[in-house]
Amino acid sequence: MSTVIMKSTLGHLTRVYLWPRYPNSTTTPAYLILLTGSFLLVGSALRLVVALANNQNIDMVATAENVTSQFGVMYFASFFITNRTTIMKIISDLSDFDNFGKPPQFDIRNKELDEVARSFRFVLHVAIVGVFLWPAIYTGDCKDEVCGLVAPIWLPFDYDYFPVKQVIYLWQCYCCVVTYGAAGMISMAMLETMEHLVVRIQHLKMLLVEVVEEKNPFVRQELLARWVEYHVFIFGIGKDMNRSYRVSLSVHVLVAGALFGFIGHTIMASAFTIDSMSLFSGWFSSLFVVCVGGQRLMDESLSVGAAIYQSRWYQMDTKFQKIVVPIVMRSQRPILIHAGPFTFLSLLLILGVLQTAYSYVNLLNATS
Repeated sequence: MSTVIMKSTLGHLTRVYLWPRYPNSTTTPAYLILLTGSFLLVGSALRLVVALANNQNIDMVATAENVTSQFGVMYFASFFITNRTTIMKIISDLSDFDNFGKPPQFDIRNKELDEVARSFRFVLHVAIVGVFLWPAIYTGDCKDEVCGLVAPIWLPFDYDYFPVKQVIYLWQCYCCVVTYGAAGMISMAMLETMEHLVVRIQHLKMLLVEVVEEKNPFVRQELLARWVEYHVFIFGIGKDMNRSYRVSLSVHVLVAGALFGFIGHTIMASAFTIDSMSLFSGWFSSLFVVCVGGQRLMDESLSVGAAIYQSRWYQMDTKFQKIVVPIVMRSQRPILIHAGPFTFLSLLLILGVLQTAYSYVNLLNATS
């Protein structure tokens, strides 16, 4: 089935081979792209290991910041690609209007989400440019380090000369574009699928009015059975989302708090660094969009039970009332998108990550 949603986001992911160009495309090109983009992560991690082993005097926090950030985006994107088949099914189901009809507000909402995706991509790319361009413009005090790179790395040979250093810098820029760009647009893709499921839930509540207002009891029973089928279909998509996204989203629990702590310490110690601020902006934007999507999906799925309870179901026949009761009970369990085994997406997760970051900042300030 052709995809009618997320044209802008999927188009971007397709151009960088993270989304299949054809239905039977393999995930090999996507993993190869990530592998070539892992140079910055490997080089920074080796630098940290060598410095610790040889007791070298380097900026450990800044290096740990880069390693943590690169590891997080690689982790995030890798598990998204691993679950790509299920995510393709989710998008296909959200593009299918043959069985339950097209939501009246679908076209408007789809256009709005495409506009949001384009704006998000622009902000994301500005942040990425800030990450790799600022270190090349402002080298500052780079004593005992190679100046002008996105981040100092360890290699088994000297590379502080033309054109080797310039090639390494360009490769690091490529790594930033691939990893941060992929992670950011994947976050946007997750938000869009959650928002399209919200549109389906709103459509479900609209159809409930038609069911309750139907005068013929036999037709009403048929409409109710169809409505229940639609309800199960929507909650099934929610389960697929949770199963496909939860491992990738665990990065916000495992990594984001520590990373924000490193960035906060770096900014406080260095007065102001555009690359660290850009890094924070990109990561926080990714965290914000998925948490807002998860919160809206949870609230909207809970509202189904409230919509049934507030309808005139008590004026219907006994058979109708008996069917409605278990539907209301099932609607009390919302659609939750978990971030690993730890928690689920909500606005409270943003607060929790910031609290963790504050703890890291205090710890680093006390020990530095």
